[in-house]
Amino acid sequence: MNEQNQASQIVIDSNIAPRRQFLRNSLLLAVPVMMGGTAFSAVAAVYSPPNRARGSASINVRNHGARGNGRTDDTAAFQRAINALPSTGGTVVVPDGTYMIDAVRKVRLR
Repeated sequence: MNEQNQASQIVIDSNIAPRRQFLRNSLLLAVPVMMGGTAFSAVAAVYSPPNRARGSASINVRNHGARGNGRTDDTAAFQRAINALPSTGGTVVVPDGTYMIDAVRKVRLR
């Protein structure tokens, strides 16, 4: 009986070590947050998305042959609308509808 208790004690002791290591690691991650919360929030506060200048041109895909009925392939019409934008950029307007875009064909955004 005494040998069984020693064997079970060894198993219990070997399970404690990973738990202690986990608790130590968790504590190391929690300390900076508890001391002001700047460990992770400072990284998020520093990032700001890039501002891009947009041209004032507005091109409607319907004017370039898009149907938006869900049955006609509108991929070429979208590409023509993108290509019609001036080099300064602009906006491609997509009115309400169900547009079918071929996933195999590439649409180049420039």
